Amino acid sequence: MRSKTLLIILLALLVPTAAVVGMTMAAGTVNTTSNTQESLVPNQVFTYQGELLNDAVPEPGPCDFQFGLWDELELGSQLGVTQTLSGVSLYDGRFTVQLNDSHQFGINSFDGSPRYLAIEVDCPSGSGAYVPLSPRQPLTPAPYSYYAGSAGSTPWTGILGMPDGFADGVDDDTLYDAGTGLELISTTFQLLNSYQLPQGCDPDQLVEWTGSSWGCVTPDSGSTSYANVVVVAKDGSDFTTVQGALDSIGDASTDNRYLVWVAPGVYSETIDMVSYVDIEGAAQNLTRLQSAGASTADEATVEAAAHSQLRFLTVENIGGDSNAIAILSEVDDFSLLDVRVFASGGTAANRGIRIVGGLKLNRISNSAIFLDVSGSTSSNYGIQVHANNGTNNVEISNVSIDLGGESGSFVYGLNHSVNAGRTGVITATNLSIRAENSGSSGSSGAYGVYVSGSGALMNFRGGFSTANAPNHTGHGVYGRDGATIIIRNVSTTGSAYGVSVSGGTAPVSIRFDSSKIEGGTYSAYVTGAQSSSLFVGASLLDGSYDIAASSTMTCVASYDENYSNINGFTACP
Repeated sequence: MRSKTLLIILLALLVPTAAVVGMTMAAGTVNTTSNTQESLVPNQVFTYQGELLNDAVPEPGPCDFQFGLWDELELGSQLGVTQTLSGVSLYDGRFTVQLNDSHQFGINSFDGSPRYLAIEVDCPSGSGAYVPLSPRQPLTPAPYSYYAGSAGSTPWTGILGMPDGFADGVDDDTLYDAGTGLELISTTFQLLNSYQLPQGCDPDQLVEWTGSSWGCVTPDSGSTSYANVVVVAKDGSDFTTVQGALDSIGDASTDNRYLVWVAPGVYSETIDMVSYVDIEGAAQNLTRLQSAGASTADEATVEAAAHSQLRFLTVENIGGDSNAIAILSEVDDFSLLDVRVFASGGTAANRGIRIVGGLKLNRISNSAIFLDVSGSTSSNYGIQVHANNGTNNVEISNVSIDLGGESGSFVYGLNHSVNAGRTGVITATNLSIRAENSGSSGSSGAYGVYVSGSGALMNFRGGFSTANAPNHTGHGVYGRDGATIIIRNVSTTGSAYGVSVSGGTAPVSIRFDSSKIEGGTYSAYVTGAQSSSLFVGASLLDGSYDIAASSTMTCVASYDENYSNINGFTACP
């Protein structure tokens, strides 16, 4: 049985966080028409929002849920009947349901007494294995707000303890103070002029608080502020579409950079960025750029431009065609900062970020990449870096890659390939990868990290790489055709091989320091006639290993899962 952890976030009222579950509840709306009890609670429905995690990984769903209302934290009596919701869709583990929409919990259950919500989850939907989440969760007073429904229709004569002078509905002697920044003119409050935002700033000016009033200022030549800011908003601003804003810019340069700021909302469009123009959203969970898939691998939701940055938003490709690619970069000096990337629904392939060509430098930091590879028939990539016509240099820091589903082909968390005569370097710090493929075909394999090519170098420090393919092979780290891989302080796990090597056309060199290597079949597996080298220093080898006669594995101060090395300090355990 798989363990489940449920974390509910957002909304205004919080309940205490339990060992397994934290919740936030929000009451539904009630329309009150009379003082009878039936009219006060015609529909005690309330919204329940949550995030379902499976071993700290968002559950892809859909899932079945069962909710029950109880009068005690343990034991006690159930109120009403259990409400079952089948086939609930999850978005990155998050879901929203409506509870008690048909009075499943009883019409008089929320009377002010303590109430607790019991939850059971069945993932995936229809598997028939409901898992109870413990403990039950105390409900905050949000549902009890239905009892306030009669307040709007209660007459003055129905209020107990009403002070003298209020029966006529007139406040006779209350004094008001306008407070700082306000003035009271007769019965109307208004802002003082000095506190109002200026209405006539020039396009190259910014609004600034001087300490006593707002004013228009021109940035200093050495200021890091943008001289050119274009605002995109769904309800109307400078532009209502991101591409419309970008198309309006014709003079961006290294000395005349632009910022396109995108207000909260979902913007359904494909976007071609412009050099020296940065795009910034309100936050990952507020600004979303979204598009459908395409028939080729040369189109994406966002196509990068040189000397530009994309930050503080979400980029989604929801598929519906052969390829679902969220971000495509074929340029130099492009960076992502604090971006959530999602791709799914590609009938052939899904790619979170595709970096291709001969590039000097691309950067990805503080970001998260998610892929649903279900139904795809070709290879899927969280991040794909391919140096096919020059030098490729990519820096990755504080990034998580999570892809899974039932694919008929291979899935790769991070794929780094270099054509003959080319070079490519990836430097990854604090990189976390989970690659899972539950497909049943003969090609349904999974790779956490895949590096190929004589000019390919990957330097991976801090994090983990795990790959699971129950019906094929899962490789935590894989190298072939002359690749060089250096790994420090990393845990790598594969359902088949922790680290595997195929010599292919040239020897492979892989070095592990202060790391963990774990495999279901072999912790280390090296094949091929090439003289590949595997170096393991001060690391844990959990599982046996199989090294081809033409290759070598060298260990120094390494140990097995029992923390022993019976063969000596410089021998492999």
